[in-house]
Amino acid sequence: MMFAGSLPGRTQTWAMQIYIEMDIDMGSAYTLSAVMLLIAVSVVFALRKPLTQAFTS
Repeated sequence: MMFAGSLPGRTQTWAMQIYIEMDIDMGSAYTLSAVMLLIAVSVVFALRKPLTQAFTS
């Protein structure tokens, strides 16, 4: 189950944008999903060492 809000012209969550793009253009939806996944994986790898050190010391 996914919760996301969208007020036209005011707010747009990334998850809601992907959901909307699925009806309009699947290519754009896949691209947005890939970019979101790339950012998430990058953050995990960037924080992996500092978090490991913080919790093992």
